[in-house]
Amino acid sequence: ARSLCPQAIFIPGRYHHYQEYSDKFMAILAQYSPDLEPMGIDEAYLDMTGFELLYGPPAGVAQEIRDKVRNRLNITVSVGIASCKVAAKVASDACKPDGLLEVPPGEDRAFLAPLPIGQLPGAGGKTGQALRAIGVRTIGELAAASPTLVRRTLGAWGDLLHMFANGND
Repeated sequence: ARSLCPQAIFIPGRYHHYQEYSDKFMAILAQYSPDLEPMGIDEAYLDMTGFELLYGPPAGVAQEIRDKVRNRLNITVSVGIASCKVAAKVASDACKPDGLLEVPPGEDRAFLAPLPIGQLPGAGGKTGQALRAIGVRTIGELAAASPTLVRRTLGAWGDLLHMFANGND
């Protein structure tokens, strides 16, 4: 990187600091559901199924969490709400930075369908290129594609991506 951009200023990372904030962030999330699935230092899935009577509608809970994280940690949070993790991840990415996007229950597949194939987690780079080679340009086209063709093109990974494109995980 230094040889490609010699005018760049390189700042050393402070992993212990990032980890401290990650732990505090995950502790806030854990207050709302025991079903917390961290996905690295700055991302997590939180299953709120069955907690509506306790906390209210998902969008309200998400906003409460966002406010709490901003007030306590002085960082912003983007939240995607959906029935499946794949749609929630795509929704979260779509509303960055500092946004909230809710996919109505049962609408995961419809939400994903018009999006470019590269927005589906796991379908970037060479995988996306292989899918485009067989005429798949959107997530909806992948969902509608023959599972046999997708498997022939991508192997077992194709089975998983086909499932994701259909709003299942």
